[in-house]
Amino acid sequence: MLQFFHQLRLRWIRLALGALIVGLFTLHAARVWTIPGVEIVERNLYDARMRWTMPGGVDDRVVILDIDEKSLAEYGRWPWNRARMARITQTLFDQYGIAALGFDVVWAEPETQQWQSLLSDAGASKLAPELLSQIDTDRAFANSLGGRMAALGYYFSNEPDAPSKNVLPQPVLNTQELPTNASAAPNWRGYTGNIRELMDSGITAGHTNSLRDPDGIIRRVPLLIRHGEGYYESLSLAIMRQLFGGEPVKPVIVSSGAYNRVEALQVGPLRLPVDGEIAALVSFRGPSHSFRYISLGDVLAGRVPVEDLMGKIVLIGTSAPGLGDNRATATDEIMPGVEVHANMIAAMLDQHIREQPDYVTGLEVAQVAGLGLLAVLIMSFASPALGLTIYALSSGLAIWLNLAAWNQSNLVLPLAAVLLMLLAVYTFFSVWGFFVEGRAKRQLGNMFGQYVPPRLVAEMSKDPGNYSMESRDAELTVLFSDLRGFTAISEQLTARQLAAYINEYLSRMSAVIAAHNGTLDKFIGDAIMAFWGAPVDDPQAAANATRAALEMQAEADRLSAEFVAAGLPEFKIGIGLNSGPMRVGDMGSKLRRAYTVMGDAVNLGSRLEGITKNYGVGIIIGETTRAMLPEFTCRLLDRVRVKGKEQAVEIFEPIGETSSVPEAKRQEVACWNAMMQAYFAQAWDDAEKLLEQARSQGTPEQCASIYAERIAYWRINPPTADWDGVTTFTTK
Repeated sequence: MLQFFHQLRLRWIRLALGALIVGLFTLHAARVWTIPGVEIVERNLYDARMRWTMPGGVDDRVVILDIDEKSLAEYGRWPWNRARMARITQTLFDQYGIAALGFDVVWAEPETQQWQSLLSDAGASKLAPELLSQIDTDRAFANSLGGRMAALGYYFSNEPDAPSKNVLPQPVLNTQELPTNASAAPNWRGYTGNIRELMDSGITAGHTNSLRDPDGIIRRVPLLIRHGEGYYESLSLAIMRQLFGGEPVKPVIVSSGAYNRVEALQVGPLRLPVDGEIAALVSFRGPSHSFRYISLGDVLAGRVPVEDLMGKIVLIGTSAPGLGDNRATATDEIMPGVEVHANMIAAMLDQHIREQPDYVTGLEVAQVAGLGLLAVLIMSFASPALGLTIYALSSGLAIWLNLAAWNQSNLVLPLAAVLLMLLAVYTFFSVWGFFVEGRAKRQLGNMFGQYVPPRLVAEMSKDPGNYSMESRDAELTVLFSDLRGFTAISEQLTARQLAAYINEYLSRMSAVIAAHNGTLDKFIGDAIMAFWGAPVDDPQAAANATRAALEMQAEADRLSAEFVAAGLPEFKIGIGLNSGPMRVGDMGSKLRRAYTVMGDAVNLGSRLEGITKNYGVGIIIGETTRAMLPEFTCRLLDRVRVKGKEQAVEIFEPIGETSSVPEAKRQEVACWNAMMQAYFAQAWDDAEKLLEQARSQGTPEQCASIYAERIAYWRINPPTADWDGVTTFTTK
């Protein structure tokens, strides 16, 4: 315990600064002050949660009759005359038997007066009263709606000079029933309602307004809008009240001490959560067109089967771009406004309206402060890796709790502040750790980070004094890898395709080398050079390099199959491995230097890669490497003298670690190796028998053919007494 407090004293500055970060975000969560940008992130996270958890599919309870381009092309520009709308209304209720009808449309101009003007202009003013009695289309439309479960639309405006036009319905509440101190709903200034002739017929109406957040996105619909001394219901609420027999709207007001706020509206059995502005969050079912759209023209023409509309809640609105009713929502950049109302109705039916009551502020404060202080305490003692783990776990816990509340209780808890706070705390301690780390460790990372895997850099950092880039002699293993037929591949691809092709290949191969503790030396076009045993000593350098080579071949096969599936050329690679004394270190010119290896053993490794294609194998290792691999099964391929070297060496194909090589394969390789011994002993008959046996057991055909031809040749042309079986290569 004393040690713990001692460590706290040593870390008091970083602890205090970390606590300060938590404090600032806690004040933001408590709405004491605002951290710029957090609300933007909050809105984006809200939209992401909405998109991730939407049920999807098409909700067939609500159908949208679309005033679309097809309807306008068939029946002319909008608005259509009221006689036609009366016919549509009667058809929907009488022929199709719909449950309810809502208009996301405002009838703001009397059509009958327009007829009167037309008659006057035509010189038929004396006949106008008689004609108008027969063509009073406004009255015909009103009569078609009378006594029906239908609701007209209208809208409010809050512009400073907003006019008030036509007639509003009766408010559903007044300021005595819903006192202004119980909500923060603004008093909207003006409105555009429907003509008096329609409203005098007793038709229900609801406003079509939605609320735009500062980013212009619609996430909420005001279920009630205050105008003057009354509160007016939304179109979706008006339709629902009709379906429930005209139930009154009852505000659910929670009062406790100084707290007094409407938290929901009760309509019959429905509880509709609202915020301080008496607005409800829209629970979107899915992206645009999550409800069935039917062209209104098809209804007018009788092309819609009765069962498609029978018993449905029908909304008439528009998706036509020219009519300007498209909206940006939490799920779509463009969604017809009528579908916002459809989503609201569906959410009311399902009782699936998300809520954000005032007490979530307290929950957010507790979460930010609690998780933040715990993270500060742990991260001040943690290593960078552990700090990242703590950050990931705490962020994951915050997200899990948030999604649990979202999915199980329809509760919207703020998320941005806690996630950004945790990120800020983690970033602070990461930056602090970077600057307090020793200079030698940072230099070590800078020197070797591009060559060796991070875990080796971390190991080197434990004792940086033992490592430097100064050149030295060491016993190492080097690997060379190259694409076969690269020229043919490049001819089949564009420059952009070729770059992506090579980048993916090099990335996958580099990952394998790093996984086996290799040091990546360089890329030479499509070739790769790597080595093992430096800068960190590796007693298993040859074994690790061989394991890497085998896995590179397997990874190359997988990648080639992926390329072929994508319509790209397949490929093969050749790999050469060799071990021996090399010079390793920072070498090069004054202008450009690199941590690399040089020496005769390095050159041999490069030559071995070049001759893999001659034997039809993917990997060739030198005899020095083979001697370091007692646990591996290897095939003796030949004795060779490569270009630039006088001394001959035996070369081998590694098959795999003996413990993992199937028994049948081990027998085949053993038979082959016995054949090679007979071949070098010039026992041609024995060699031929063993060759055929190995062939029957699965020896690669290219190797078998090489030695079948050689044995046949030497039988006819016996070698001289000094023959040593060496094959000399004169090209790289």
